[in-house]
Amino acid sequence: AKEGRLHMLYHMLKAQKAPSETLAPSVPKMLTITIPQSAIGKVIGPGGAMIRSLIEDFNLINIDIDETGVEGVVTISSLDVERNAKAEEKIRFLVQEANNFSPSGGSTTNKRVADPEVGKVYKECNIVG
Repeated sequence: AKEGRLHMLYHMLKAQKAPSETLAPSVPKMLTITIPQSAIGKVIGPGGAMIRSLIEDFNLINIDIDETGVEGVVTISSLDVERNAKAEEKIRFLVQEANNFSPSGGSTTNKRVADPEVGKVYKECNIVG
């Protein structure tokens, strides 16, 4: 029996010299990034709306967020590396946006107001005041 197993292993190793350089199109591609814990809520959104929107907009399989200490580990998975990269770009934008928010001065509400940057284009913003 041992001789038979060794014979089979020998032929299996001989059949494939090295692992394939690329994954099959049906295999999900995963991308992992870390974000500050303070930005996790911005990525998830109210009731999970933002994370569902990201999955739908970029045709992703899943976005998983794991909280570890002072940071969050975001795992993006889809069938296309380009979709992962676009979703990563959007998540990094959300993180930057979350970090640029500061409590509004003199306001009695807990709303947060973005500090505008020179040369930056803001889309879908409500201008108040």
